[in-house]
Amino acid sequence: MQRLPTKRLSASSAYAPLAMSAPRFEGLTRGDIAPVLRMTRENMSSILLSAWGLEWSDETLLDAILDRSTYTEVARLGKEIVGYFTVDQKGEYVFIVSLQVRRDWQGKGLGKLMVDRIEDLVLMAGLEGVELCVQTTNETARGFYEHLDYRFVSKVRNNLLMRKAVQEASNALPPPLLLANSF
Repeated sequence: MQRLPTKRLSASSAYAPLAMSAPRFEGLTRGDIAPVLRMTRENMSSILLSAWGLEWSDETLLDAILDRSTYTEVARLGKEIVGYFTVDQKGEYVFIVSLQVRRDWQGKGLGKLMVDRIEDLVLMAGLEGVELCVQTTNETARGFYEHLDYRFVSKVRNNLLMRKAVQEASNALPPPLLLANSF
């Protein structure tokens, strides 16, 4: 099985839609964990409660981002983390475990840039596409992924499985080198 390309990269001119300077995509470090957990908690607590009736728990996300089979990159503007994604290879697909954009950066194109980055990783690894689950109550996320040509595959309890076959590069970033998670 091929490994996903996973080297820290800087942004290219493809990030013109953002109002401010382009984000840098970097591999997750230990110092990034607290802001990543805080961002996810702020974004997902109410969605988790409405979909499942459960309170948010940092431990579940922490287990996922620290798992050696997953890969996480943060989107950084200056010293601030404004978004991140965590992915895991599942056969011929990359599964998006988590993709979050800080609330004050939502609607500015950063989420699309992160999806473009993931799709580029899929192409460089020679895989088929991307899969993800969206909570049934998260209409905003479902609309976002549908806009990016992700299609409904199945429903499992309160999750919708969505998928996209990736056929051509989004040209968001130059190809990275093959490296493993580094902590």
